[in-house]
Amino acid sequence: MKQLYFGDCLDVLKDLHRQYPKGLIDLVYIDPPFNSKRDYSVIFEDIEMTDVKSQKQAFAD
Repeated sequence: MKQLYFGDCLDVLKDLHRQYPKGLIDLVYIDPPFNSKRDYSVIFEDIEMTDVKSQKQAFAD
């Protein structure tokens, strides 16, 4: 199958449940929060509020 879905996780899971017989799907990987328009960059600053270059570089691609 190897497909990537873009959308609300609950809606996509409901659609998958309707489309495919039970036991056919081996893995569903959900990585929320996705497209939430929130700023999570706080975790990439140190205690002095300066950028932590190694962490930012890891997510630059």
